[in-house]
Amino acid sequence: MLDIGDEDSSHPLFYLPFTKRHYPLSELEQNAKHVLYPFITGWHPKLFELAGTDFKRITELKRKIVGRLKETWILVENYEKASYYQGLMHFQEQYQYPLRIFTLNYDLCVERACSKAKIERGFNETRMLDVRRFEDDQDQTVDLLLYKVHGSIDWKKDKYGSLTFSDEAGSVSVRELEIIFGTSQKLQYADPYLFIIHEFRKYCRKAKLILVIGYSFGDDHINGIMTQALSQDSDRRIVSVAPSQDGEKLKQYIADKLSVLPTQVEVVLETAKTFMEQTLHLDYLEKFVPLEESIF
Repeated sequence: MLDIGDEDSSHPLFYLPFTKRHYPLSELEQNAKHVLYPFITGWHPKLFELAGTDFKRITELKRKIVGRLKETWILVENYEKASYYQGLMHFQEQYQYPLRIFTLNYDLCVERACSKAKIERGFNETRMLDVRRFEDDQDQTVDLLLYKVHGSIDWKKDKYGSLTFSDEAGSVSVRELEIIFGTSQKLQYADPYLFIIHEFRKYCRKAKLILVIGYSFGDDHINGIMTQALSQDSDRRIVSVAPSQDGEKLKQYIADKLSVLPTQVEVVLETAKTFMEQTLHLDYLEKFVPLEESIF
């Protein structure tokens, strides 16, 4: 998402990779803590039989699934395959302003591929979370400001319950792993999640051009925030980068998912790799901006 024609000095770019699906076990695991629990006269007897006392078996099953996902899906064995993420760093070098990047992924592709850039992830010198580091008035030089909406494979809680991170993502146990899945109750009332979603909404409403890469538009919460921003300004555009055989069909699909005008939707029928390696340039994005606006 590229903020164009705004006086904000950060001039953010928002990047939204592949979204995660709903995760019903997280809902069941809440049991009596679930927001709907007071309105339910009773759970199905079979569920109690299978879930066990206080739904402990659901927690155990969830932990096993997360462990399996961590081993086979979240952890990346060879980050060289993600070297095309360097396109974000190269774009920032052209743009000459810090880029704000929002990702739904848990992996470390941006951090590893753009290691030569100065990346702000919200942790201070003592490795503890400090969201003030994302503020514009911080006395620091930053190239990329990286917001991990659902957490990160290297995030963990210390013994006091405060968020920190590990240099060895693979060493973070399933119990320690600090990530959230795309549930219907995803708005967590704690930092950094609440802060990140607030930042996402703020910069969506400031942007003239919203750039999304490899996003399936399957997350209603993220979609809702973008819909509000697009509906607020009919000149605001969203550009979706995704391979497809039918660009017009994809454009209409996105317009329907976001409940916006098709004229506000542009599609680039390329893979994320091709786009970030070959296409992501200032002059290319500028053609999606209204003529009276400037990219600088």
